[in-house]
Amino acid sequence: MAGCKPKGGADPPKPVDWFAVALARRKRVIDLGRRGELYEEWLVYHKANPQVYLLVCQRCQQLIDHGITEYAIGTIWETMRWHLDVEADDKEFKLPNNHRAYYARHWMQEHPQYGEASGQPFFRLATLRSVMPNPRDRYGRVFDVADMVDQEDDE
Repeated sequence: MAGCKPKGGADPPKPVDWFAVALARRKRVIDLGRRGELYEEWLVYHKANPQVYLLVCQRCQQLIDHGITEYAIGTIWETMRWHLDVEADDKEFKLPNNHRAYYARHWMQEHPQYGEASGQPFFRLATLRSVMPNPRDRYGRVFDVADMVDQEDDE
């Protein structure tokens, strides 16, 4: 699969800066605070652990080879965790859950035939709450805290 194996010792492809993409879509400057830390942590982890992305690619290819057209990154992540704990007997290596969303986005960027532009993305992506200035649920709907407070006062 394209983008999964470094070619001739070359560096792996540079991941898409999803944080910058989300901010560009917002078209306004916001106080970032902790908002970029998860993405920055993922970049460091991704660079230090290229084998994790290769495992994601292997699992996705296995699913595609079996005719599966959509799947959950969480399930792939847990099978990778099981593989490391049981088959590889490596209980020291950790797969942080905070990085799953970025691996799903990176994989779909590297495999556009399975991305959102294909009309049937392999992974269903929720809004990255860490890059949104307003509190949102996993589907991107804005929580209006004032409305919630008003509802409590009415009761």
